[in-house]
Amino acid sequence: MPYKIIHDHPECPKESGETGMDQVGGHAVVKEDDNTLMGCHKTHESAEDQITALNIAESETDEYNYMKKKKKKKRNEQRDVDLKPAQFMQDNAQRGLDNLNRAGDGLTDKTKREARSMANGDALSVDKTVRLSAWISRHLSDLDRDKTNPNDPTTWMASDVAFLLWGANPWSEPTRAKDWADRKIAQLVDEGELEPRSDKTMSEIIYPDQNVVKSNNMDSKTELRTWSISDVEQKDDGDGLITFAGYASVFDYQYPVNDLRGTYLESVAPGAFRKTLSEQDDVKLLVNHEGIPLARTKSNTLDLTEDAKGLRVEAKLDPANPKVAEVASAMKRNDLNEMSFAFQAIKDDYNDQGDERVIREAKLYDVSIVTTPASDATTAKIRGVDIPGLQKALAEARSDGQVNTDVLLSTIDQLQSLLPQKQQQTVALAKRKLQMLDIKK
Repeated sequence: MPYKIIHDHPECPKESGETGMDQVGGHAVVKEDDNTLMGCHKTHESAEDQITALNIAESETDEYNYMKKKKKKKRNEQRDVDLKPAQFMQDNAQRGLDNLNRAGDGLTDKTKREARSMANGDALSVDKTVRLSAWISRHLSDLDRDKTNPNDPTTWMASDVAFLLWGANPWSEPTRAKDWADRKIAQLVDEGELEPRSDKTMSEIIYPDQNVVKSNNMDSKTELRTWSISDVEQKDDGDGLITFAGYASVFDYQYPVNDLRGTYLESVAPGAFRKTLSEQDDVKLLVNHEGIPLARTKSNTLDLTEDAKGLRVEAKLDPANPKVAEVASAMKRNDLNEMSFAFQAIKDDYNDQGDERVIREAKLYDVSIVTTPASDATTAKIRGVDIPGLQKALAEARSDGQVNTDVLLSTIDQLQSLLPQKQQQTVALAKRKLQMLDIKK
């Protein structure tokens, strides 16, 4: 798209000099067709540089779209990799279809449709093959329970039928279909149909102006999520107690998680804790998820409520308790900056790609103030990236009210590798935009 430079744009006032190429400031890059402002520059040369960058970016975009269409065309052609499901997968899928009355309420029409196709021996799509492997990996923990009788469908649970519909036998060979899918995926990678799957893991990621979320598994059922608690309130009440208040979970906020299910983006849906709160489960406020409770719902010293923002925690703490005194002192010094909650996901949904999870219902076990710091290696570096060093560099880059573009680009380069593939693409676009723009001084 053609661009031009004008010297009288209202949003790009000049600083000095006669209007024209030699003026200081006020050099505006706009689209020729509608005068959309693309950037303001101090010099004409800088504006010309942006036009060059814009033209390069558009050329790369055209090339990207061309390659995307080419790959799509290739996918529609006959593949050398045979994705016809193995006979055992066809048999399992048919067995699941024969027992849909045991499948529960969470079964989707898409799953049933794909199971019928598998039972008929139709070739799986590449997308289905990838999702099959991911689904079985995520749901193996569902089988961590008393075994049902494979020969007596009246004893089956919904998870048994779900595994069958995905071509897997939940009793004797739950991973056999996954192994088949993994072999096909490896062949597709060799054929150039798929990008190699990353073997990187993600224990925690720091986002500017966002909370840090860390995932830990206490066991195969219980999960932990740890949050920054910058919004926590602490005040001394007139009755001599200390009120502690904050949010253990925030609704509709996506955060990255890496656990036995893989790497994915997770969020908690509004109402996820409604049932566990209505059942008045005895939830405790602990330190590091252990020890004597600082407060608990059973004794009415801990109040948990859902509001529009999330799960709010409010506790009445006794300052005579040495542990409470330690926590209160640490919070006043801002040494305490994390809160965690332990839960079991009762109902959750994944998207078709398996990289986004929404927790619809959760059973809450405890909320915990986390005082034990991570190891120095985890705190200082995440997979080789010096997080404190980057924070210091960013602070220095804007210390004089200006922004050093080189520092920002260097920071993006170092942090980009920590992100899931989906977010890496978004960051790459932001980086390109930053490269094109001459940030105002």
